[in-house]
Amino acid sequence: MALQSEFEKRVERSGLSVSAYLTQCVFEKTQPRQLRRPMVEKSVLGKSIAYLGKISDELELYCREDDEELKDLIRDQKILLIDLRNLFMAALGRKK
Repeated sequence: MALQSEFEKRVERSGLSVSAYLTQCVFEKTQPRQLRRPMVEKSVLGKSIAYLGKISDELELYCREDDEELKDLIRDQKILLIDLRNLFMAALGRKK
């Protein structure tokens, strides 16, 4: 049990996967390091994309007002919402 615990600590400190760590130890060869990407919570991102769409629709209602300054501000905010949506879609591995 102590050996397994020590092994797990070493693997975690290395920042490598178990397979990469074993390869490095056995062959004394450093593998090109790849960044571990955190798991994406797809359901949360999906709901976030839906909420961004609702916010954008609500802003569109205000955009019909006669105030040109307000319209410009709302258009700028909608652009930011679209950028956020695109980031979330990219995190899900989908195209725009």
